[in-house]
Amino acid sequence: MLTISAIKADIGSVGGHTCPSPRIVAEARAALAAAREKGLLTDFAVTYTGDDLCLLMVHRNGSGHPDVQNLAWDVFRRCTEVARVEGLYAAGQDLLKDAPSGNVRGAGPGAAEVTLDEGAPERKAEAFLVFTADKCGPGAFNFPLWSVFTSPLYNGGLMLPAMRKGFTFRVIDMEHAHGDRVIDLVSPDEHVDLAILLRDENRFGIQAIHSRVHPHQQVVAVSTDRLHTIAGEYKGKDDPVAINTPVTGP
Repeated sequence: MLTISAIKADIGSVGGHTCPSPRIVAEARAALAAAREKGLLTDFAVTYTGDDLCLLMVHRNGSGHPDVQNLAWDVFRRCTEVARVEGLYAAGQDLLKDAPSGNVRGAGPGAAEVTLDEGAPERKAEAFLVFTADKCGPGAFNFPLWSVFTSPLYNGGLMLPAMRKGFTFRVIDMEHAHGDRVIDLVSPDEHVDLAILLRDENRFGIQAIHSRVHPHQQVVAVSTDRLHTIAGEYKGKDDPVAINTPVTGP
């Protein structure tokens, strides 16, 4: 089993809401390279969108693994210290808790993870896409994901026999602060009901999408935490991250 983890946070930037400094990026890359050398990760990449640093980590530990989550938190803390030394804007802005309990979700950073069986016959390719966004909420992905996974006008592959059965969408109420309130809707059967929820992009967001032909295969993960729900006050936009992995075959 292979896990793709994308964890993203604003921990400080140059000249306002622009970009992390070169030293911050170098610090993050050095920390993830050390984790790869120790065998925790099989590969990694460090990118940024605007002022948000994104840690892309590939490993075989499964989604939500404490060691990987704690690694991401430690990297963000180290980069925050760099931002403070350099006098950057909003150092540590998205680190809303003192320390996570083995999971960064609910502590400020946005996290999207997909665990897949890359040896399964329906996984004929291991290509994947990571989407990162700045200055917006998780609902920014609602329309593009709904369009691509429900409408043949946007995705001609949905007309193929192997794809016509559709997908299961897990939608979360992002304003519900006392645990996850989710609903599963299937397309194409309930694509209109799905659209009714997703129109309210400030409250409802797609959290995950699974294949209906291969229900054990997750094809999309989206970070859906809202910073103001965690902190109890406005702390800036949520700046989400999403992962899309292909499923093909009969």
